[in-house]
Amino acid sequence: NVISMTEATGDFFEMINGISKPVIMLAEGAAMAGGLGLLCAGDIVVVTEDCKFSLTETTLGIPPAQIAPYIVSRIGLAKARRIMLTASRFTGKEAFEIGIADYLAKDSDDLKIIETEIINNVMKCAPDANAVTKKIVLATRNLKRPELVKLAAEGFAKQMISKEGKEGIASFI
Repeated sequence: NVISMTEATGDFFEMINGISKPVIMLAEGAAMAGGLGLLCAGDIVVVTEDCKFSLTETTLGIPPAQIAPYIVSRIGLAKARRIMLTASRFTGKEAFEIGIADYLAKDSDDLKIIETEIINNVMKCAPDANAVTKKIVLATRNLKRPELVKLAAEGFAKQMISKEGKEGIASFI
């Protein structure tokens, strides 16, 4: 049935969004419809200047339903409304300018260089600290302030006494 299929798609996007490790999305060529939504579910997005984008769903008579929250979260309501309600086509350069992409690569070689730089930076971070950080950041979507303060305090305390935290603080001192 169509409802269960689209719910499963929504679960897939949330699974990508919620992976505890940093998710790097790369796009070259084209990222249309769900492909563009998938990019927006990642943490860090790199696109080539000439990459092509469009949310074509409404031209087919359907809404960009399950990807809408990720697009809104990434670029904000006003820009999301514009690109979803017009099905406008745009380039990687424009995707960078409106906030879909965090990095803009000149070509596929540059895409790989930027990816390597991002991976090198991520590798400097403690994996559990990144996982807790991502959990806190994602919780800002749905927790009220008191619950968010508690979650952040618990995550911070857990990491302070963890092996990662102790090693990190000792090396800093």
